Amino acid sequence: MNTAGFLAAAEAYSGNPRSVNTGWFRVNDVLTANVSGRTRVVVSHDYWNQDDACLTVRLSYVDILSQAFIDGSAPAEWRLLYETSPCVSFKATGHPFAGMQAGGKMTMLSGKDDKLLVAFGDLEFDGVNSDIVYSQDTTSSYGKVVSIDLATGQSEQLTLGHRSPSGLYSDKSGRVWLTEHGPQGGDELNLIVKGANYGWPLVTYGTQYETYSWPLSAQQSEHNGFEAPIYSWVPSIGISDVIRIEGNGFPVWQGDLLVASLRAGSLFRVRARGGKTHLVEPIPVGVRIRDFVETDNGELLLWTDSGSIIAIEPIDDFEEIRKLAGSSISTWSGQSLFRACTACHTSRLGEPHGIGPNLWNIVAKDIASYPDYLYSPSLSAISGVWDAAMLDAFLADPQAFAPGNRMMFQGLSNAIDRRNLIEFMKDEMSEKMDAISEDVEIEYISDSAGTVYLVWGIDGWQPLPPDALPPMTEIWDDGIMHTSMTQTGNIFRARIRAPERSELEFGFLITSRKDRSKTSVWDGDYRLDRPIERIVTIDGLTID
Repeated sequence: MNTAGFLAAAEAYSGNPRSVNTGWFRVNDVLTANVSGRTRVVVSHDYWNQDDACLTVRLSYVDILSQAFIDGSAPAEWRLLYETSPCVSFKATGHPFAGMQAGGKMTMLSGKDDKLLVAFGDLEFDGVNSDIVYSQDTTSSYGKVVSIDLATGQSEQLTLGHRSPSGLYSDKSGRVWLTEHGPQGGDELNLIVKGANYGWPLVTYGTQYETYSWPLSAQQSEHNGFEAPIYSWVPSIGISDVIRIEGNGFPVWQGDLLVASLRAGSLFRVRARGGKTHLVEPIPVGVRIRDFVETDNGELLLWTDSGSIIAIEPIDDFEEIRKLAGSSISTWSGQSLFRACTACHTSRLGEPHGIGPNLWNIVAKDIASYPDYLYSPSLSAISGVWDAAMLDAFLADPQAFAPGNRMMFQGLSNAIDRRNLIEFMKDEMSEKMDAISEDVEIEYISDSAGTVYLVWGIDGWQPLPPDALPPMTEIWDDGIMHTSMTQTGNIFRARIRAPERSELEFGFLITSRKDRSKTSVWDGDYRLDRPIERIVTIDGLTID
């Protein structure tokens, strides 16, 4: 892989404001095949070309005797099976190295012991994050599904127009299924048809991040002139692997596809028959699922991002099912209930409102507090915050809580369900904060100040969840975060964590002078649109 050369080049590169994400230089997939009585191990991996300072995706292989491999005595005589072209350098726009879109997923073509299929991503050479569009260029390997003959090494491009393949599966009938990530929305399940063009980046059901359209789409959310997906998820589920249930472990699911997800932490059972998708059923698991297989006895084995293996098998005992479903505090139950909320509400930081307001960080948020959402008069008249008690009362009977509000939901009569849902919303937002936050350091210079607080909020002066507050940060009675700034000479500094893709608003409150005499000075402007005066930003900072 020449990892050392890649790391040295990444550290020296300065042609893009973004740094090179070295974690994306990796092994993408591993496959085994039986070739002439030996086990062939094929590894899809990134490769750094030291001489030309550029990168490719390679398929390298070694033929071994299975027992020698198990014993650890197999010789590692790796050979090159396939290499993408062209060799690509760091990009000046977008991510310098978009290895998260390398693809590299492999499968053996069913019934063909010598035919390996591999799906390559476009490495973000998509006409938006780069001037180059590789997915539509038949002379390049990127954004393609490729067939490789293991005996001869000869290769053939089967399809083009792919973005970021994450799952590839050939079922017993010879059909090939592909999952791939869309941009913001538009994760796809595709049936591979030889010679077909799947359209990326000219068409997609997703949009550019932080916008409402994809710049290259002539007609947004249409696939006219290209092979359309069997199904597309909007919003994205963070799609990963795909298999088809071939065994008898789950007889009701036999012949159905299972699609795994990262962001949604679920499996999705897809029934596709006769060119139509009849149903898509979410099966919550509660963890990010990276890969999975169906074993010979019909059991499902899931590999998660935490490194754990989860086994799923059917339960025939109805009493055991009832016992599991009736557990008191259940993350699984809360997550399942929350999915019903997403039919009308968005839940990610910065997402536009749906039919109902965005639910990001709803626990401990002021009731009816989004200035850009039109609440019903009855809900707007209620003061306070959405603590556990308020949420419980609202979820039990929305109309009794605020008569005439626009919530088209009868309520949850089961107190355990309400508690599970509230706990899930609270925990999920904390997990999202940990996953998507970045450190930011802010300075303030004053020759006369003695004690200074950074006064700040995100996306309309909203506070972070209480358990996500940075050190030396408190939420004062005005509902605004105050972080005590450390002093070195006349420079005051505060280091905070703020979510990616959020707008950070801040000002400064001086509470004492250099001689330690008390004062109360705002370095910023006032805003009087709420009962409590709130400082507005004197500067803006977008966390990306």
